[in-house]
Order: sequence, then C-alpha cells, then structure tokens
Amino acid sequence: MKLGKILLLLSAILLLSSCSIPSYKSKGPKYSDPFDSANHLACSLRYSGQPTYCSCFVKVMSENTPESSKTKLLIKDDSYMTEMLAVMQNNKEKLDECAVLGAVDLKINKDNIPEDVLSIAKANKGKLMTPENRLSLVPAHGIGYKFQFIDLYLTEKPDTWLVLDDREDTAYYFSIYNNEGELQKAQSYYKYDQGVKYYLKDGKYKEYLSESCTFSIGKCTFEEDGKTGVVLTEFVDGVWVSNIPTIVGAGRKYTYSVYGSDGLPIYLKIMYMGQIHTVKKRVTPEDYPD
Repeated sequence: MKLGKILLLLSAILLLSSCSIPSYKSKGPKYSDPFDSANHLACSLRYSGQPTYCSCFVKVMSENTPESSKTKLLIKDDSYMTEMLAVMQNNKEKLDECAVLGAVDLKINKDNIPEDVLSIAKANKGKLMTPENRLSLVPAHGIGYKFQFIDLYLTEKPDTWLVLDDREDTAYYFSIYNNEGELQKAQSYYKYDQGVKYYLKDGKYKEYLSESCTFSIGKCTFEEDGKTGVVLTEFVDGVWVSNIPTIVGAGRKYTYSVYGSDGLPIYLKIMYMGQIHTVKKRVTPEDYPD
C-alpha cells in the first residue's frame, strides 16, 4: 500500500472520528465494534466499488491495532493519527495483499469483443490455440521459418524478421535478422513456449509483464519489479480476452488475442479507456511478393 493511499485512508478515518460513530448500517458487512465500523465506512467512502479490499483492510487493522490505539480514536486523542500511521506502515505487506484481492474492475464483457477479432478467429477455426490444447502444443514450423508481428496499418515490408533457429520440447527460439540477413540482437533472443513470449536478458529468458497470466483462465496474479498485478482472462469464441493493469498503473486495458495452433500470435487488439490502443497481425515474407 503506497504512502499516499495510507494517508488518504487515514484522513478519512480521522474525519469520521470527529463525529459520533454508530454501528455501520450500510450495505455490506455490519460491524458492532465502533473501531471496525469507522474503518469500513472510511474505506467504503474513499474506495467505493471495492468491497473486497475494504473488508480485508478492516480485518488487518482490527487484528494489528493495539486496544489502546483503538480507544484513542473513540476519545479523539490527537496521538491517534501517529499510531494509526505506524500500524499501516508496519503491516504494509498485508495491506498490499488486500489491494490484490480487491483489484478494481475485474470483469469482462463477453458481448463486447471487437468484430475484427472475432472475424479472424472464425477464419482460423480449427487451427487455433485453445485452453484445451495449449499445454500439448509442440513446434509446428521447421528451422528457418520467418514471421513478424506488426502494426495492422503498416503496408511496407518489415525491416526485420523473427527467424526460427532452434526448437526444444514445446519451445521455439527465434533470432532477429534484417532483410540483408544480419543478426540484430543476441542469438535466439526470443522464445515462445505454449504461447508465452520470453526475451533473453543476462543469459536467462525473462517473461514479459503479465504474459503467462493472459493464458490462465480466471483470476491470475503476477509480480514484476516488486509490484503485484491481477489479470482476468476468459476464452470466448476463439479469442483470448484479458483484463490487464497498465504498466503505469493508471486504469486497466483489455487485450483480445488470437493464437494459432502453432502457439504463435495471429492477431492482437488492445483497447484502453474505450479507445483502440494497438492492433497487430502476423505476417510472413510470402505476404510481400517481389
């Protein structure tokens, strides 16, 4: 839980403490303890629409706040703010877990899948990666296979290609070459394994942010650089639909992906705040005849 969020909640609790605190009568959990009631009401007012988070917050604070501090809230002792802040900071990890449980807007509208994505899935029916076959997929292309995943609206031939240079069990290994055949990054820089894309860093393959969660049906948590995120994924009419947190943490985005039975991406559309953010398609050299 970031310090800013802690202070916002603390301010709300203190504001409520200046008034009489009856048992909470609103919708949701009911608390007979005035301390729990104040915490839940403050949290619900500040973070409406996140009942799971607020219930967890109340539990953590109730179990970790000394009785003497709880009493100070009720008698409006000025030292309460300092003690309450210390409780929150000392239990930061537990409150972070509450934030994960109460991730905002974890829902998917199955009736709102873009028509272009559904059309691509329909055109490739019977040749798609699905939740049922994903874990049994094996590389389907031979060494030397080339493809690129480019912006839908680009008409010129790509400057570089992903060239398959190794296969192992369920994984493909691709190097990046330009049109003159010159290697652009480290050998076997990319790896695709059962749909998940990795890149080479410090001699090890690192998974892209939230990548594996986009193939885990239901709610999935991931960690990146010490931060925890939650992804919700469903498979609808051949399309992998995911509700994903943005990198900057400002809201969430929806990704609509179509993958071939070869475990490689065919089409991707990303929507953010109701607007088209990205549209990509797979191309091969055969799409650009001389």
